[in-house]
Amino acid sequence: MNEEKVIHIAAAVITDEPGRMLLVRKRNTTCFMQPGGKIEAGERAEKALIRELREELQIDVAEQDVTFVGQFTDTAAN
Repeated sequence: MNEEKVIHIAAAVITDEPGRMLLVRKRNTTCFMQPGGKIEAGERAEKALIRELREELQIDVAEQDVTFVGQFTDTAAN
């Protein structure tokens, strides 16, 4: 029996004035994705996203500027 491992992540949709979306590419993969990362045990999604944006992109985002868009399921890169 092949059980799939479930990983919970928080990802950002970041756009600029012309409507272009910021995407990142995970090391050792050809896949582009929204910036973000894994939610740690006991961590709220908003806090995880703010932490990941700071760690990965050196972007500081205030919690009041984070808007929930939805919950989605997909296959992880790698």
